[in-house]
Amino acid sequence: MLLRQFADEGNLAYLLADEATGEAVIIDPIREKVNDLVAIVHRDKLKVTAVIDTHSHADHYTGAGILREKLGSAVIMSKATGDQRKFDADLGKKFGIEDILSYNSTIQVDRYVGTGDTLQVGSVTITFYETPGHTLNSLSLKAGHYLFTGDSLMIGQTGRLDLPGGNAAAMFNSLHKVIAPLAGDDTILCPGHDYDHHTSRFLKDELAVNPFFKPQTAAEFTDFTSQFFPPLKLDDMGGVSKIQCGAAGGPAPEPEKGVFNILPADLNDKMESDASWVLIDVREPFETANGMAPKAVNIPMSQLETRLGEIPKNKRVAIICASGGRSARVAGFLHQQGWPTIYNVSGGMMSWMMNFLPVNR
Repeated sequence: MLLRQFADEGNLAYLLADEATGEAVIIDPIREKVNDLVAIVHRDKLKVTAVIDTHSHADHYTGAGILREKLGSAVIMSKATGDQRKFDADLGKKFGIEDILSYNSTIQVDRYVGTGDTLQVGSVTITFYETPGHTLNSLSLKAGHYLFTGDSLMIGQTGRLDLPGGNAAAMFNSLHKVIAPLAGDDTILCPGHDYDHHTSRFLKDELAVNPFFKPQTAAEFTDFTSQFFPPLKLDDMGGVSKIQCGAAGGPAPEPEKGVFNILPADLNDKMESDASWVLIDVREPFETANGMAPKAVNIPMSQLETRLGEIPKNKRVAIICASGGRSARVAGFLHQQGWPTIYNVSGGMMSWMMNFLPVNR
């Protein structure tokens, strides 16, 4: 399974494809990124069978309609979309954003889905889950290890609950009874927004630190969330100048101690901006001859015990190998030897290169 992420001013879209058959879907397409998406589809000779909007967007124009016309793809949304679009009409009039909501509400939907419905994309099965709270028609979907949550759950945040169709009790139920049970050891959270350069995280790690999972009752959650959603800012014309669909307060902190997984793209971003990160490549020299991640230090697994002194304990240490197996064992060993926090790079260098991240050869 191939996954590509596309960003535009905090909005995230995804292209998911089965490499064997070339079948693909696009999730939460941004209108401004349609040309990029279409170019990649044609370049890689993909057949996009469906375009999925996880909910009715109030902060950007969807690209679903254009992709439907250009690629012949079916548009899929929640079965609650009709009811949400009634709320959207009121929201547009109240805040002067009729253009976005009117445009998004005219997109023809070819299939409405609910919890338990599935979509087959080659050998990949996508399962849909209704996760209302941000909107009536919010959806999450799981494909393999990936969980796409739209605006229901973001890194350190949830979607705001104070727009028409939003409901705190429904969000509490979606987070605790639908999303949280999907957290396996390797489930990767893929949110609909990136406001703080946090584009993905392993779901089990997110559950441990996201403050919106601390309240244990719907009433506590309602009280807690009321402080995080500031009033919409209106421009001089009486309309909303910019809606941020996530909660205020920024991303949740990193877990403090233990062995944690980290995605290659996340690690690359962190290492470019934060000198406290160290990457140890535990592959053998004949493997690293084909290329290493920038700034990585090669300490082969076969030499690990004699070179422990080269691995600092006062920095954030990440371990990478070819595909993630050896690095997971090394990360566990280092934690047992006294390194408080160790990160295993999920998918190793195979995943690093599949995400088109830089490689020094």
